[in-house]
Amino acid sequence: MGAGVTVAVLGGGPAGLAASIQGAQQGLSVTLFEKNKVGENIKCAEGFYDSMKLFGPPSHGALFKVDCLHIKVKDEYKVDCSNVNLWMIDRQTWQKGLKEEAMALGVDVKENCPVNPTDLVSISQNYDWVIDCTGIPSTTSISKGFSHVYKNYWAYAHQITLFGNFQNQLGELKVGVSPDYLGYYWIFPKSKDFANVGLGIFPQNNKYPETLKKRLKRELHNIIHREGLQNCKKVRKTGGVIPTKPLDELVFDNIILAGDSGGFSSPLHGGGIDLALFTGKEAINAINEGEIDNYRQRLLDKAGAKLEIEQKIFDLWEQIGYENLDRLLRLILKREAVFELPRLFQFRDLLISERQTITAFYDGFFQGNWDRISY
Repeated sequence: MGAGVTVAVLGGGPAGLAASIQGAQQGLSVTLFEKNKVGENIKCAEGFYDSMKLFGPPSHGALFKVDCLHIKVKDEYKVDCSNVNLWMIDRQTWQKGLKEEAMALGVDVKENCPVNPTDLVSISQNYDWVIDCTGIPSTTSISKGFSHVYKNYWAYAHQITLFGNFQNQLGELKVGVSPDYLGYYWIFPKSKDFANVGLGIFPQNNKYPETLKKRLKRELHNIIHREGLQNCKKVRKTGGVIPTKPLDELVFDNIILAGDSGGFSSPLHGGGIDLALFTGKEAINAINEGEIDNYRQRLLDKAGAKLEIEQKIFDLWEQIGYENLDRLLRLILKREAVFELPRLFQFRDLLISERQTITAFYDGFFQGNWDRISY
């Protein structure tokens, strides 16, 4: 295709920026619509996990490469991240840098320009293709009447940015889980003075209790105290929903869903920056190669195995419970800890049946070798 093809990209987050840059590089005429200013209203822990090793170091806003991940269940485990593409970034700086790249390539960036469902109708008539990267619920889902679908597969997160002394934690990230819910908390230092501290809960049985927001805030308050951070100053609060499963349909006439709009985020930990970049770029590739009908399968051919294995690990966590999760993690990370095997005997058949999944997860998540796994 190339020259003469017009593309409207809705949303100036990672997926929208990736699609805009990729489209301009391939000779398409791209207009990016962003409801605020690009880089504003960031809702993110700001850890950039390039899980499939597709992108390399961020071109803008990189704060530091993460050397070590601390995982807290009953005990605390240190994981060497030297083989994993994981960085702390300043997302505002990163996204503004990507915007400048897009504009330098000729992308028409329209900021403070929200697109509502009525606008979507006219935009879809005036452009050859529309790539919806507006998050959840997406503008397309509201326009087409399927926004309720996201509620079956989403998690909710609440985060506070703290001002304090994080000098000793620089270069390291911490995540922890609790026996009280399926989810995890995080402590992600951005500098010696600031850290993003948050909690995400994955509702069980695909239900979204109305009390979840209150529970999140209350539990995050408790976590801050347990981690000895109660004297830090709270400087910013944010929160939002995270998709945990790709939608069954990603193309609606000439509208293509990418990033969170398409439901692409980790079903295990909620991270989605790399998937947003990947799906945004792949939407453009599918347009240029005349492969729109195969767009969803193209995404799954590359990311499907990772998503499936992460979902299986989440399901395994739900089945064996908190105590046994700690024992299983000890076995995975400290292979000499065979004394834990008898305590996991009641799940012997389950663990044997999922042995391949557990091995693949270790190789992918802890070693960054998802590319060795087929879907």
